[in-house]
Amino acid sequence: MEGRDYEIYFSEYKDHVKEIVKNYPEKTRFYSVGGNGFFNQVIQNLVHTNHGVVCLPFGTGNDFSRAIHRQMSPEAILKATLDQPAIPIDTILVNDERYCVNVGCFALDLTP
Repeated sequence: MEGRDYEIYFSEYKDHVKEIVKNYPEKTRFYSVGGNGFFNQVIQNLVHTNHGVVCLPFGTGNDFSRAIHRQMSPEAILKATLDQPAIPIDTILVNDERYCVNVGCFALDLTP
C-alpha cells in the first residue's frame, strides 16, 4: 500500500467500532479484517453513512466475502478494491434494530 494514507485499528471492546467510525465524518473506506462476527459489527455502524467497507476474510466462515469475492485471497481482494469505486449493497432491517447484509435465518436453523 505504498503511497497511500491508512490507519490500522484493533477493536478492543464492545462498541469500539462505533467509536472508531464516529471519528471519520468524511467519506472513508473501511477494511474489515476478520470473520462474519466482526464484519457484522462494522456493518451495524456503517449502514446509512457515506462510508464504504471491504471485507477481508480472516475468520472461519467468511460467508459475505465468499459470496462477493468468490475464492479470492485477502491479498487479492485488497489489491482489487484499492482503486475501485464502492458499490452499494442492499440491507435488511431486522426487528427495527439490526441490519443484515447477506444471510438471514428464521424459524429453526440446523447444521448437521
